[in-house]
Amino acid sequence: MTLRVALLPLLTAWTIACGPAEVSRADDDAEEPYIPPGATEETVVVNQSRAAQGSCSFDVEYELSPSINTVGVVRWSSSFEEPTAAHLEFALPESEQRWVAPADLGTDEHRTLLLGMKAERRYDFRIVVSNDDAECVSRDFPITTGELPNSIPRITREVHHADRVEPGFIVTSTGVGNLFGGSGGDPVFILDSEGDVVWYWLDTPPQTSRAHMDWAGSRMWMLALNVTGGAGEVSYVSMDGSEHVTDVAGLEETHHDFTVLPDGTVTAIAHIGNCSGIIERSPDGTTKTIVETVASIYKPGQAVYVTVGGVECHPNSIHYHPEDDSYTLSDRYVHAYVKISRSGELLWQLGGHDPLGPSFHAVWAVNHGHQVLDNGNFLLFSNGNAGETARVLEYELDESTWEAKRIWEYDGDRTSPTLGDVQRLPGGNTLVTYSNSGVIQEINDDGDVVQEIKTTSLGYTNFRSSLYGAPPR
Repeated sequence: MTLRVALLPLLTAWTIACGPAEVSRADDDAEEPYIPPGATEETVVVNQSRAAQGSCSFDVEYELSPSINTVGVVRWSSSFEEPTAAHLEFALPESEQRWVAPADLGTDEHRTLLLGMKAERRYDFRIVVSNDDAECVSRDFPITTGELPNSIPRITREVHHADRVEPGFIVTSTGVGNLFGGSGGDPVFILDSEGDVVWYWLDTPPQTSRAHMDWAGSRMWMLALNVTGGAGEVSYVSMDGSEHVTDVAGLEETHHDFTVLPDGTVTAIAHIGNCSGIIERSPDGTTKTIVETVASIYKPGQAVYVTVGGVECHPNSIHYHPEDDSYTLSDRYVHAYVKISRSGELLWQLGGHDPLGPSFHAVWAVNHGHQVLDNGNFLLFSNGNAGETARVLEYELDESTWEAKRIWEYDGDRTSPTLGDVQRLPGGNTLVTYSNSGVIQEINDDGDVVQEIKTTSLGYTNFRSSLYGAPPR
């Protein structure tokens, strides 16, 4: 089912008189002007640090999304001749940091979303267009975000080293509850690095374990945990909430985790027969099975303790790696990860027992989230057995000797019997998610907690430096 919501524009305009030799920002210290009905044009001068080109004008319309109170929707056009690039810059008035939203010059209205804004705050945005010879910048426009829905979970934050917090955003969900206590309709949301909710969606699959933005940054995909089968659902929503599709065809038996490829393909773990396999759904809606049963790439394990859906085939997290067109896959009861090619061929196994191909020997108990680092090291979240705290382990892998060397370990004295995630951030810190405990820790390489974010429970997480463009993993 698809739901489309019409956007009602708020027309805004202002005229600035400029001399030929300098930029006049007459509105910088002025009160917000009275906007007469029908006014649609603003004039600014070309940035004088580049070749002068006279003046250009902007027609600007903007509003909040009717579906998501923290998303701004801007439509604009410019008289700037032959632009080759454009973007919007926006920030809180008191902030020195501006977020950049790329603008699409291929459409008449250049519709651009402002993503990552806190609730109930005023932001200022400006439009920048340019070509190889000149640049034109609009004045700042104010936009004020709305309230968060009451169903958004309460977030608390403890900061230990404010100067070391990495700026960015965390995509997550409320997951499965403190332990299988979740219910349908729990929200998917995005936190900024200060622990504030900056985006949300409420009409979600039951017990959403994973939420992913696509590589274009235009849609949020969501998947139901569906441990035992029969309750699978994948849905997606555009980032402004104007397009929402539930029960995406071909993905009804998926569970635990999925990944989105650069071309829009969705690859997911799925219940197939008495075990699980890996399927791909292309953007045209066709699906294919690349692994009929995970038992063909590793030997299923034994449940360490009884859980809901305590079956032996229990793959639970998957990531795509564009550099070599491959996937890595986790299985809870094998205590192992495997790497496979895009066609489903086993490349190697890390941990576990009785490998079916090349393998690295390593030992831990129970695993979920993971990351292959740029240098080839493997970072993993080990849940531990019942009653044990979860750990993060980093292994250096040598494919010439098939040796795995543990080079880093972290124990945050937290538990998460299910799910759990880990990600090395671009700046070097590590994000650790204890899903059942509802705790996210950002730690440095010495194991010091930089900050801790707490709520009721969480799904898998994904850090992004920006809400525009490709994800970092």
